[in-house]
Amino acid sequence: MLTIGLVGHGRWGKVHASTLIELKSIHVFSRLVVCDIDVNQHTQNMHIDAYYSSIHEMLANEACDGIVIVTPPDTHIELATICSHQSVPFFIEKPTAMDAQESFNFLSNLTPSTVFNIGYLLQYHPLLPRVRHHFADWKGMLKIQYVRHTKRVNTHGFDALDTFMLHGLNFVQECLGIELEHASTTILSNEPNHCEVEVNVGQVHIVLSAGWNFQHEEKWCSFESPNASLVIQFDEYSMYSMNGIIINNKNQEHHSPLRKQWNFWINQIKNNEPLSSETKQHYLDIEQWRVLVKALLN
Repeated sequence: MLTIGLVGHGRWGKVHASTLIELKSIHVFSRLVVCDIDVNQHTQNMHIDAYYSSIHEMLANEACDGIVIVTPPDTHIELATICSHQSVPFFIEKPTAMDAQESFNFLSNLTPSTVFNIGYLLQYHPLLPRVRHHFADWKGMLKIQYVRHTKRVNTHGFDALDTFMLHGLNFVQECLGIELEHASTTILSNEPNHCEVEVNVGQVHIVLSAGWNFQHEEKWCSFESPNASLVIQFDEYSMYSMNGIIINNKNQEHHSPLRKQWNFWINQIKNNEPLSSETKQHYLDIEQWRVLVKALLN
């Protein structure tokens, strides 16, 4: 059975650890080891088999079949490069790097046989296939709005674009198969805790809004075409028509996106299966788009 190494055991690392422990408990893999440079994060947990203070120490002592990188973004590429050089499959939380050009260059230089993935969580949302089916034959104008607003305070000065907005753009990519290479982008709002961007790709018109310090939690996406209109409430696992009719609800779905994400990646490892060329190209398209948007924001 497999050994999975988790690098980074802070707030989000603990969320990933919790889901991985669930999968370990049903024998999806057999051993979970954790690495964090902060020994205070080496919390005693009977389901974690060992703790290490560096990735080098972990790889020297464990036959890791895959490494999960959930550290601060400015360390992602350094850690992923260590994994790549040792031919260890890896998973990187997004953004791959704070510098979009550095991220694009890194992903471009990975060999086709590299087994890796990136934490674009919404592409594993159980409603995505339903949206994809709904708009399989769409023609004409399509208006899309993605909103991710949180009540949380942005105490660490995170970037709304990298933290929230990329999830929405990737979701739209995966639903419609659109390419961002020829997209035109306009910055509608750029504030310390909020960013709003308009993206036009052919007849697809997308508005993405993300930020902190809002009065209410919002995490939804709407699609409006001449023939069909939908609203996706991600956390409710619900899909509505614009007139409020429920098309799909959470009682019909059984697996969280996080769990589906980890099952997918672990199956990649078991089957020694790189990402499809289409998914990898979507990741590269997003990084190229980030290069453009960062330039516009600055």
